[in-house]
Amino acid sequence: MTRGSAFSQDDGIPLYIKLASLFRDMIGQGEWAVGAQIPPLPALQDAYGVARATIRQAIGILQDEGYLSSQRGRGTYVLKAPPVRSANPQAPGHDQLNLDPRFSIRIIGHAECTRSYGPARFIPETEGPLVNARKLHLFEEMPYSIVDFIMPRRYFEMIPEGLDRTRLYAQLVRDHTALSHLVGDQAMTVNLAGHEVAKLLEIPLATPTVQLDSTLTETGAATPVMAHRSVIRSDLFLLRRRIANVFERAADDWRPTVRPDN
Repeated sequence: MTRGSAFSQDDGIPLYIKLASLFRDMIGQGEWAVGAQIPPLPALQDAYGVARATIRQAIGILQDEGYLSSQRGRGTYVLKAPPVRSANPQAPGHDQLNLDPRFSIRIIGHAECTRSYGPARFIPETEGPLVNARKLHLFEEMPYSIVDFIMPRRYFEMIPEGLDRTRLYAQLVRDHTALSHLVGDQAMTVNLAGHEVAKLLEIPLATPTVQLDSTLTETGAATPVMAHRSVIRSDLFLLRRRIANVFERAADDWRPTVRPDN
């Protein structure tokens, strides 16, 4: 059966990147077993309705990643499978206040931030100039997430220099500013990694990532005072939630919904 209909070019992602992602999943799921020969180029071309050169490009990516090996006159074979995602309930999750001891922080930089940037657009002009504190979280030395914490400059300047290398900004804001109670609103979406994200997280281009956007508001205030964005590797991400009573809470508090940009 032809699967070419799944490979629309309307989203700007090259077809060979999409094919490489599909083939990687097929290896991971055992459809292409380790040690087995994959279908020849003509069969793949018929199955997916794309040019032979596109299939060669996709296979080339997996060869570079060490999953496939091609031998002239003998075909292409699967060398190994992608790492299996752990089902361990203690796998890394996302916590805005407590840094798991298995994590470390690498600071990417601090820079002035405009309100046209992501969730920063919700912070009003009255809060003054904004600073974007950007860092990379590593889980057992493996890149896990890119974190942007956006705050008014006056709060950023209250945080002792260097502490953000070992502590989360939510902790630092709590301990070093006059803010005592912040209410958060959070949205979670799934996106495909662009060049910068793929490089920082050490994942293939167009790999799915989890994006968490948050705004933080002082209790009783009408508008957010801070914002936060995390882009997390989907192969490591785990989010745990506890719902007190589904019959007493509004559905929008816990049920997935439609993205506003769709």
